[in-house]
Amino acid sequence: MADWSMLPSDLLREIALKSNTIKDLIYFSAVCQSWNDVFSKVKPDWNTIKSLPWLLLAEPKPESLPWLLPKPKPKPEPKRKPEPKRKPKRKPKPKPYNDSTTQPKSGRRNILSMDENKCYKLMVPQTFGKQCWGSEHGWIVMFDADKKAELFNPITKSQLSLPSLQTLPSYPVTHDNYYYYDDDDDYYIDIDDDDYVYTIDSKKLFNMKELVSKATVLKIPNVDELVVMVIHYPQNNLAFARPGDKSWTPVLTSCTDRYLKVYYVMSWNERMVILYRDGSLAYCEIGTCKPETFTSLPKGMLREIVNKQQGDAYVVELGGDLLVVFRYRRYTIKYAPYEYHTTHFEVYKHVWNTTMSWEKVDDLGDFLLFIGHNFSTALHISMAPNCQRNAIYFVDDETYSWRMEYKQGRGHDTGMFDMASGQVIPFYQGRDKISKLFSPVWFTPKF
Repeated sequence: MADWSMLPSDLLREIALKSNTIKDLIYFSAVCQSWNDVFSKVKPDWNTIKSLPWLLLAEPKPESLPWLLPKPKPKPEPKRKPEPKRKPKRKPKPKPYNDSTTQPKSGRRNILSMDENKCYKLMVPQTFGKQCWGSEHGWIVMFDADKKAELFNPITKSQLSLPSLQTLPSYPVTHDNYYYYDDDDDYYIDIDDDDYVYTIDSKKLFNMKELVSKATVLKIPNVDELVVMVIHYPQNNLAFARPGDKSWTPVLTSCTDRYLKVYYVMSWNERMVILYRDGSLAYCEIGTCKPETFTSLPKGMLREIVNKQQGDAYVVELGGDLLVVFRYRRYTIKYAPYEYHTTHFEVYKHVWNTTMSWEKVDDLGDFLLFIGHNFSTALHISMAPNCQRNAIYFVDDETYSWRMEYKQGRGHDTGMFDMASGQVIPFYQGRDKISKLFSPVWFTPKF
């Protein structure tokens, strides 16, 4: 019988680096001690390889939020003439809201593995009661209602501190700001029609939903240093911080034009690329403050989609090319009980020529895209054998209805768009993709 523990370490290293998923690599480490030793050495190199993202599903219960309080009991009615005594009936205890089989007291949260289309329960109590944005580097950005910010790795359980959101750069508030809240207001959301009605402190709701609209984790090349970019209130301004910093640093972008606001941030060719709401794109070195515009989308294209709440736009790299993906939604009562659904996508590739034009892409070939407001990535079908080629996998990151206290919650508009047929197909039907506060997000598991 062959002795697997005697295989050369160089060969074991090559085998380990061929693992497409983190689960395969963990199984590799469990074979024997010599394989585990190789596993420990190859982890840094494996972390640099693109791999299939996981879906962090919605939080089990909103009761984990300390600022989500029961609505005050109504005042008692005036006393009436007592009726003859009868044996009191026992009132059934109200069932607590739970849109998942995972109980919050256990600290577990469902994670959807895309390579198996199967859910795993991951022990991540650190994410409860927090707004989360995943990343392709294994880290999740987390903000709570008290403006505390940190990075969390759900695999290693490591945590890194970020500056408080209290230190975000301040800007003058103008009439163009899209959101206003009153300190004296209370916002009510109907968590369960029969059992509970909760009231939310308006300041804390603002901190969770409006203060930061998007967060992205980038990595400085050749340094292995993380930089967190946030698009924040009041005018989609851009700021960044490194773990351990004391405050957030502003990225100098003009806000004199109503539409010249940051919409999306990503890394491409070891640089940071910024998409503005007016359709212009700029780039700069990751972790610096002065981006330079290098191209623009066709006039009015992004403005038409975004500012009329008709969809979203995402920027992603595929084989060295820069792609912009437009997502179109339809708002209608036809999809009751949900008022919006994604209808289709359009993809455009930037062409580097004298005109700096854009070319429509109708076929992704053997590639597939995973898109989200936190990050987007492209993978070859060989790295995702159980997924569909020439397809776009997306999650529900609609913001307009969500900000307006949409009763049904967010997360239902999750699925796969087949580029060939033009059909939208759901890839997960679990109830725990729906949440009134925190919808599912992509993240790529890394060590």
